[in-house]
Amino acid sequence: MRILFLFFLLFFQKNQAIAQNTVPGKSYFSNNNYIEYIAGNSPFIVSAPHGGDLKPSDIPDRSCTACVTGKDGSTQELARDIANAFYKQTGCFPHIIINRLHRIKLDANREIVEAALGNPQAEQAWLAFQSYIDSAKTQITKQFGTGLYIDLHAHGHAIQRLELGYLLTSTELQNTDNQININTYINESSIKNLASNNLKNATHSQLLRGEKAIGTVLQKRGYPSVPSMQIPFPQTGEDYFNGGYNTNRHGSRNGGKIEGLQIECHYTGVRDSDTNRKKFADSLSLTVREFLSDFILKNGFSTCKGTIATENVLNNECRIFPNPAVDFIELSCEDFSQQEAALVDFYGKKIKNLSENKTDINDIENGIYFVKVKNKFYKILIMK
Repeated sequence: MRILFLFFLLFFQKNQAIAQNTVPGKSYFSNNNYIEYIAGNSPFIVSAPHGGDLKPSDIPDRSCTACVTGKDGSTQELARDIANAFYKQTGCFPHIIINRLHRIKLDANREIVEAALGNPQAEQAWLAFQSYIDSAKTQITKQFGTGLYIDLHAHGHAIQRLELGYLLTSTELQNTDNQININTYINESSIKNLASNNLKNATHSQLLRGEKAIGTVLQKRGYPSVPSMQIPFPQTGEDYFNGGYNTNRHGSRNGGKIEGLQIECHYTGVRDSDTNRKKFADSLSLTVREFLSDFILKNGFSTCKGTIATENVLNNECRIFPNPAVDFIELSCEDFSQQEAALVDFYGKKIKNLSENKTDINDIENGIYFVKVKNKFYKILIMK
């Protein structure tokens, strides 16, 4: 009975999340700020279930025979870096979901019983984590028809390489391409839908380890990956994570049109410094963008629906400051009488007109906005 109640609550929270009027790039939080959702407007979702560091005393430590309680180092930070890199490359925001609780308090990549061990606050956080992902999936399916989900992790295995999990085991990946292309393995895959419906009519094996597979492209960019064309499968006895609860739940194995995979990141060259982490985030974002364009998005991928193109720097005609802005925006243009200036949201909807000199913005919520001057848009962050 309790499980039925929890899943009713999950359904309710999911629809509540969908109903939010979210601003792309802005953070939204569950109760107690345990789960963070950075709103997106692209067909790309990233979750970081094990990167949190909060250890509230009123949630008891998880203790059970099967419980794993170690934190995935720097995956929360990596998820944020991926969001920034993807935005810089595309002008669009991925959906980012972060469990801010330490894994000793909540394991957001397990079913709810093992994840929370019956603690009501941990269960509520688990429900929020999953409902934010479900809400993002619903938005993407409605807007784009299909998309890509990555569950982000870190491993400490001896072999320093990325482990891409599509729910196929090491032994299953050791089969030939022809064998992997039969329904037995396609039906087990977290990209099941894509294997039968992609833009290039690529086979299942080509999507996993072909020339344009995610692992293959990442390897070409300097990040050894399995599976890939270069490393098609783990050898017998080699450590390999093939995906967990989130990949199974949110990929297309059990239906839907959101393709999923788990990425286990090694330490050296990926998570060992801020510089390397940001460099990897750039490479992964570019790889995802190419994969979406090659196999998933029918209309190509340059900017997202509902967004507006922006310029990174102002021309010589106008000056806008401060940026970030707190209490006011000051706009100075060479010939203001000839200008049409307004503050607009990410979808181009006018929030208020801007006057010459200072405009009060104390009534504007924090977030990313744009100053529209005639037909040009300049990004501005309002942060109080």
